[in-house]
This record gives sequence, C-alpha cells and structure tokens, in this order.
Amino acid sequence: MDLKLAEEDLKRAEKGTDDALVGVNGWNYNSTKRNVELHFNMVKNGNIVLKYTKGVTTLPVAPIVAAEIVQCFTTMKLWDKQFDDGRKLEECEDGKFFTYGKYKAPWPVSQRDFVNIVKTIYDDNGRVRIIATSHPHKDAPEKYPCVRANLMYGAWVFEPTKPIENGDAFPVKGDCKAYYITAMNPMGALPTWLVNQVANDTPMCLAAINDLIQKYPNIVSRMEKKAAERIAKRFPATAAADDEQKEEKKEQKEERKSAESKDADLPPPRPTPGPSKAKSSVAQTGRSCARVGGTLGLVGGVLLMASIAMRPSAFDVEKALFSASLVLLSIMLLGEVAHPFLSPPVLSLAVTATTPAQIRKNAVTAVLSYVFDDIASKNLSPVAIAFIFACLLSCTALAILTLTFSLHSNKETQVQESPNPASEQTSGGVPEEAK
Repeated sequence: MDLKLAEEDLKRAEKGTDDALVGVNGWNYNSTKRNVELHFNMVKNGNIVLKYTKGVTTLPVAPIVAAEIVQCFTTMKLWDKQFDDGRKLEECEDGKFFTYGKYKAPWPVSQRDFVNIVKTIYDDNGRVRIIATSHPHKDAPEKYPCVRANLMYGAWVFEPTKPIENGDAFPVKGDCKAYYITAMNPMGALPTWLVNQVANDTPMCLAAINDLIQKYPNIVSRMEKKAAERIAKRFPATAAADDEQKEEKKEQKEERKSAESKDADLPPPRPTPGPSKAKSSVAQTGRSCARVGGTLGLVGGVLLMASIAMRPSAFDVEKALFSASLVLLSIMLLGEVAHPFLSPPVLSLAVTATTPAQIRKNAVTAVLSYVFDDIASKNLSPVAIAFIFACLLSCTALAILTLTFSLHSNKETQVQESPNPASEQTSGGVPEEAK
C-alpha cells in the first residue's frame, strides 16, 4: 500500500469529479426522475463503452449532515438496496481513509466488492466533497466468489443553498444541493448493455436518501449531533466555549466505549452468524469438484473429437455435437464462468445431439418453409440441419433471457419509485426509534 500512489489516484478522481460538476468532456443532461436530474457520459474504456452517471437534487439537510448520512455504513441499507456489507479499513491523515464495500447482484451474477481510498474535503464556502477511487489495501484482498470492481472515480458533493451567515460555514441546519457521481467498471464477464442498464438507476440513491430523511427524523438528529462534533474537532477555532468542548469530549468518550467496530449512531442489529469454516470448506470442495469435472469433460470431449476426425467415414452428427457441447461446458467449469448468456449455446448443442434426426429435419424444414417459400425443397445435409436447429434453439433461449432481464429491471425500477415503508421498517439495521 503506497499512500503517494493513493494520493495521485485521488487527484485524478478529483479532476474527473470537477469535470462532472461543470458538465464538460461529454456530460449531458438526460431526464428528471423523482426530482433527481440524471446526467450521463458515455466513455470508451478499453474495448467497451461505459456509462458514467451523475444525479443532482436538493436535500432538506445541511451539507455536513448529508455527508454523515452517506458515510454511515449502519444506515446505508436504508437507502441503497444493493449494499450488502461494508467497513472502514484504515484512517489516514488529512481526512483520508480506506473503505471496503460489498454489493448484491441477481443470480447467477457474482457479487461485486470495492476497496476505495476516500478523502473528505471541507471548502471555505461551506461545500463538502467526498472523493473516492479504487486502491488496494492489505486488509481487503480479493476473495472468491466476489468480483473486485474498479471505481475510476466517485463523489458525493453537497453545496449549501444559501450564503454563509454569521461566519458559520458549516451549520447543522439548512438545505443543500447534492451531487452523486459514479464512474465505474464492474469487471467480470457482464455484457456492456447490461452494465449500462444497471447504471441508469445508480443516481436514484439520492431519491432514496431524501425518503430516509423524511421518514426517520431521529436518524437525522443523531447525524446532526455527530456532524457538529466532527466540525468542532476538525476546526477547533470555530468551536464553542471551553466548557462546551469539555462536554462534547465527555460525550465522545462515552460513545467510543459503547461502540465496538461500527458506527455507534444506531443500536446494534441482531447478531447474525458470520461465515463459518464449514461453509468455506463446502465452497472449496465445490470448486475442486467443478475443476475435476471440467478436466475430465474436456479430455473426454477432445478424445471423442479425435476419434471422429480419425474415422471420417463413420462421421456421426450426434457424436460431434455432443463432444462440442462437452468441451464448451468443461471450459466454463474450469474458467468458473457463470454468466447466463453463455449457457444457451452450450445447452442448444446438447439438446440438438439428443434430438432424433427426423425431428430436427421436420423442425428446420417447417421454419425455413415459413420464412422462405422455396428453400424447403432444397436438399440440406445432416450437418447443416443440425447447425440450423442448434442456432434456432440458442436464439430462442437468448430471447427469453433478454426478456426476463428486461422485465426484472423494470420491476426493480417500479419498486424503487414506490418504496414500501412497512418493508423498510422491518428490515435489518433499522433503529428501534425509527420504527
């Protein structure tokens, strides 16, 4: 871990954030949804084009209070439904710290996790900026089955909506204009169109934060108290009288004693058993079995192909198809590839190999007769019929998967636009006073 390299990464992230705030270098307004302005920027990253996002809205809390809300891991599940777990890894100087965050993903897509270096900046005009970018840390190595995502730059920016009064640049009461900027690559084998589709909903976290502020005033009051303590510690010249400072230190000492590992703003959630050694052993056994099965399947498929190639006179379409599907399936097992859009081609080859030749011929003839009136009369070889039959099966399966992902994405959007207060109040991590 090199803090100098981390500082350079933060400078690049701050430059990207400034471009996003000004709206230059490709940033364009798209639409407004639930009082959140959506801005997108299509950026080429290697061989793919990623969608960077920016959301803009107004929150009914002061900038320093909004900054406390978005950095509190205990309340994060209330406004980010994809958040699974997170913690602060290390505190550094000048307001910098390392964090780890793990996020959910729909099956069979693997979960994503991030290790970021974060810097909080308090500007003289009352603005608070939280800049983050990916940077490795010794206490958070990559672990299967999570895929380590890459955050090029991300930022929360909170600006006061009114000018500074009475020389107090960071009051605990007021409103702020909030910006949420993300430029990230989830990595892995996800198709680009799916990555960009998910990115469309990322800025809507601002609407969820606004809902949290309206529903849980007790959380807001606790964040206001913590924000005041943080500002008093960071800027002692602007703190209150000495007796007030002593009282604040006494309260901080009591809070440190009651807090163990996470933020002590909320009562601790009900204990949940952590990952046991038995679960880890089962996962390792499953991976070992998959590798052994993949190796045996690959060897068997190659030998079957070799036997067919050595005896062309005894060529069998079914054997060739079965060996091809066996080889592809073995490659998926050995490479630990679990993406749904890779499964239809493999399964279509296996289904074609087990389907009787006459049924394949009748199905292909019927489809071709429907599309091309004169092509059904032509004599097609068994290999061509099998190939067309496999392509038809694969295209059908891919169409069904695409429709399923589209419907699932629309359903998640509807749920996010119409949150169910009852479900949030009974979810894990909600404070008792908020209920």
